Amino acid sequence: EVGLYGIGQKIDALLALVLSGFQAAWAPFAVSQRDSSRQAAVFGRVLLLVAAVGVLFATLLSLAAPRLALLAASPAYVGASIFVPPLALSATLGAVYFVVCIGAFLEGRSLLNLLAYATGLAVTVLINVLLVSAHAPAIGVAWANCAGQAAAVIAMTILSERVHPLAFPVGRATLVM
Repeated sequence: EVGLYGIGQKIDALLALVLSGFQAAWAPFAVSQRDSSRQAAVFGRVLLLVAAVGVLFATLLSLAAPRLALLAASPAYVGASIFVPPLALSATLGAVYFVVCIGAFLEGRSLLNLLAYATGLAVTVLINVLLVSAHAPAIGVAWANCAGQAAAVIAMTILSERVHPLAFPVGRATLVM
């Protein structure tokens, strides 16, 4: 299962690579919009775009995962494809996190990042402890990771909106995810 998980992570790394390009460009762009009267509208569109593109690529990558696992390893590793959907969604949530944390970033409230990540980490660890005690299969680790990332996004959305309200289209982004 560890080997399958590892191949699933390597496949997911394709999406993480694409999203890391966005993450590198996002902060400078967001800072350039700091005084824009259209800041909230632009940031809201970016949130929806990142969620939609991330989910689209996660879906395509998940569908291609059996073939990619075969190319990356051997027929014995085709089962790694079951790990790709939760890991790809987690990577997408990581990019969404970068968007929703912009309010805290613009206000110089970096401790809010720590609090949001601690929340996500706590959720991940708690779910994993429960899964290990229930002798659940390794796929639970991938879903726990995804749930922890979702908890971090939720926490950061709430915290960031308190210090720099942007009225993100959270409902629509949630539907997309």
